[in-house]
Amino acid sequence: MSINCVMLTQDGKAPIPLPQKNMLFTQPDAKLGLEFKTGCPENTEEHDKSSHDTVVLTNQRIVYLVKPTLNLQNLNVPILNFKQWRLEHP
Repeated sequence: MSINCVMLTQDGKAPIPLPQKNMLFTQPDAKLGLEFKTGCPENTEEHDKSSHDTVVLTNQRIVYLVKPTLNLQNLNVPILNFKQWRLEHP
């Protein structure tokens, strides 16, 4: 399963660029943390993905590439769908 499926190169290491898409930044050994609001402001669920995966930032979306598992193959989210986000770079 993947969320908003992304087409990958044959080696699975990079997304295939879509029309009018510019690759801005690629970071290997990335970590993804997600926080979900569950209806009430005080109810929050957190998910912390701590494996060494790759994040790709384009002018239209953020793509998080993982080593495929049964539960997650990749995460592809249009930038405008994020309410609050930050990209931390060492």
